[in-house]
Amino acid sequence: MSRLVLIAGSLLMLAGCFGGGERALLPVVNAPLREDVLDVPPNGIIKVRAGDTIYTLANRYQVTPRRIILANSLAPPYNLAGMQTLSVPKPRAHIVAEGDTLDTISARYKVSKPSVIALNNLPTPYDLHIGMS
Repeated sequence: MSRLVLIAGSLLMLAGCFGGGERALLPVVNAPLREDVLDVPPNGIIKVRAGDTIYTLANRYQVTPRRIILANSLAPPYNLAGMQTLSVPKPRAHIVAEGDTLDTISARYKVSKPSVIALNNLPTPYDLHIGMS
């Protein structure tokens, strides 16, 4: 008897899945794919928004999470509170000067040459021009 009830229940569930050509309405999530990049304020102080993490702040202000952690002497687990103020260091940029090469720049900042290429979206043949940042 319980087997018959189980089969009947399964058939009713399946009938609901394939019935009448009606479409199920699903909720629409309007979340941005990527947050806008913001400039660090002149004083370097920002207010944490609800839901912010070290990583969202790093993306928003184009700095590494490590620089935010060090600038604020934060300790793991790096939980942030809404309306908390943090110091955000300005992003670093290198202005290409005469004689600069990918090798000299990567050595100066202790970053691999492929990382410099990738982080700057350099197209092949990876030419550098004076004044580039």
